[in-house]
Amino acid sequence: MFFHLAFGLLIFSRIKFNNKIIIVHKIKDNVCGETCINKNLLTSASKFTNLKIGSCKDHGYNHFIKSDNFTFPIVGELQINIYHISNNSTNNKTIS
Repeated sequence: MFFHLAFGLLIFSRIKFNNKIIIVHKIKDNVCGETCINKNLLTSASKFTNLKIGSCKDHGYNHFIKSDNFTFPIVGELQINIYHISNNSTNNKTIS
């Protein structure tokens, strides 16, 4: 799942970059992965990876599991942080 997030970003890595970095996330099977990307990549990459703006913590996924790193030409290294919902989370939100 999270490799697809990173691969989707690679496909659109040839877009001219600006300096606007945003946090995006993807939720699947009660696990949330997030990373920081250039805003120019969001629209195109979201078509393939279903990315949403915001962090995992914004949706109640506050228990950190691990980080995975992926390195791609042009984009460079992406760190994807993976979370799940903590049993004592009181801030769970419905995902739309």
